[in-house]
Amino acid sequence: MSLFPTLNGHLEGLRRAHASRDSAQFAQSLVCSPRDGQAWSALKGELGSNPSTALQYLNSFLARWKSAGNATLHPVMQDFLAAWVNYIAQTTWSYEETNAEQGEREWKSFDATYAEANRIFTGPGPADTVGFLGQAMKKMAENLMHLAFRTANLSRDKRFSAPSISIDRVRKTFSSSAYAECRLDPNDQVAKRGDEAFALGNICWKVYDQLHAYRLLDTVIQTYSSMRPSIQARLSAPCTSKAEEVGYWYWVGKLALAKGDVRRAREYLKKAFDMCPVQAERNLRAVFIRLLTCQILLGYFPARKLLDHFQLHAQFGPLMEAIRTGDRAMYYRCFEEWGPWYRKRGLWLVLREKGEVLVWRSLFRNTYRIWSETKPEVNPAAKSTRCPTTIFLTAMRLSFAQCGDDEVDATDVVSILASLIDQSYIRGQISYTQQYLVMRKLPGNPLAAFPPISSVRPRAFVSIG
Repeated sequence: MSLFPTLNGHLEGLRRAHASRDSAQFAQSLVCSPRDGQAWSALKGELGSNPSTALQYLNSFLARWKSAGNATLHPVMQDFLAAWVNYIAQTTWSYEETNAEQGEREWKSFDATYAEANRIFTGPGPADTVGFLGQAMKKMAENLMHLAFRTANLSRDKRFSAPSISIDRVRKTFSSSAYAECRLDPNDQVAKRGDEAFALGNICWKVYDQLHAYRLLDTVIQTYSSMRPSIQARLSAPCTSKAEEVGYWYWVGKLALAKGDVRRAREYLKKAFDMCPVQAERNLRAVFIRLLTCQILLGYFPARKLLDHFQLHAQFGPLMEAIRTGDRAMYYRCFEEWGPWYRKRGLWLVLREKGEVLVWRSLFRNTYRIWSETKPEVNPAAKSTRCPTTIFLTAMRLSFAQCGDDEVDATDVVSILASLIDQSYIRGQISYTQQYLVMRKLPGNPLAAFPPISSVRPRAFVSIG
């Protein structure tokens, strides 16, 4: 029985893949974790935990290959193989059995392996020389981030920044992949091996979201905006998988929602939802939660049956009812009960800020509707053009009292009315001297001053500096 037959097979597979630029074979031969199945178990069983012996065998393998008349393997590739063999030999990859010191050692070992692979991937040369590493870089990036977060969880020093260090490496890989060649011809060899730019970008987005590094999410957008070929061309290219395209639309939609751009977020998330396969129930539900938030904030309330299908009625049913009826007390109770759930999914702020505006809009609309139906007028036509602001003060006092707060006066009414008018939720103007709300007149529609939420487009604000 020969020494290290499994290692020999993997080294030979990596060498052949490097020589032929076979992306799939290189990724398959690059064993990184137990997710590789029996290949991991067999390789670990042979190497044990003796890195020096494994490195000696690697040198012997390279010498034998050179003596057979083959060209010398590039030094950068040799460094990568040495780092990979060293990682395999010294890692245990067991969360339960690994202490903080061992976890940090394993992470640093694989970080060194990834750094060497990054040197090849981001190095100078044509795309067909380095681009074949794309699938392997995605596989290694996922493993690197797993080890980084595992190390951070095991570490007693909460300042330990393994995930931040590792994601910075992955971001550099992503930036390089954004400029790598992407051929649109399905018969082209570059197209066949796959475009991993979106896979790496989705990893960056996911990790930045976990680290709450929201400012860095914009750096991913900037990289996408400078993509060559254009992002639309690469999304529609045969070398981009549907899974990565769904991930892209999900993350850009989630970022747009976090920034308060609800309409654009809805557009992106709708694409992700339509493309996501029904078998991916967990991903489909995650997309639907964000899409549902956009729909609610735009005034579209889905049927109970749809909420029940995704098991979301408890989280969103009462919230929609509070917005529909203008029930401020019910609205606050939703946040008291489900606040942590909203916060965990990054929805708390946008729902609290934009949703409360809709609650006020519904409260004032319902108040005006009841008043216009019951208040006698000498001039019936005037009922659809103006109403006293005092009716809103009464409604607000009842609403505040339900929330345990009775300190509200006419100034508060005017302030909220002015805000709703400014945001186009009410079409009209305030007469301060006569304490009247003068509204836009539309024959046959007394509620014309309260346009449907879906038709309201608040002014866009552009930051300067």
